[in-house]
Amino acid sequence: MGSYSLKVVPKGDVVETNVNKLFFINLGGYKPGEFDELHYKMLLVADTMADASRLAKETTFYKHTGFEGAVSHIDDKYGVDVDDAFEIADVLPEHMKSRFDIQIEPTTLLFEDELHLGYLPLSKV
Repeated sequence: MGSYSLKVVPKGDVVETNVNKLFFINLGGYKPGEFDELHYKMLLVADTMADASRLAKETTFYKHTGFEGAVSHIDDKYGVDVDDAFEIADVLPEHMKSRFDIQIEPTTLLFEDELHLGYLPLSKV
């Protein structure tokens, strides 16, 4: 899948190093005997929605949370079976899109970002 550095930069300051985009994918899956749909959310960098979907389907979650009659899926992916999948830039509020871009650059970092759970409303930015 690769490693990438993501930065929010002022509109127009993106250095075009590639054509990659940032996608949000919400995988859904099932386990036999459990009355619940499991979910696995991820951010993926890819050229197209098709490429992002292909990468999501290579994950361990996708491969191991489904069985005959209840397959793993990605919801609401514009006509493809996905829980939720969309390009991040498409769902940002207009006042954010008009001020900021997402800079995506390949990186060779050997560590993952620390995960911080919480809520930050975009209205505060």
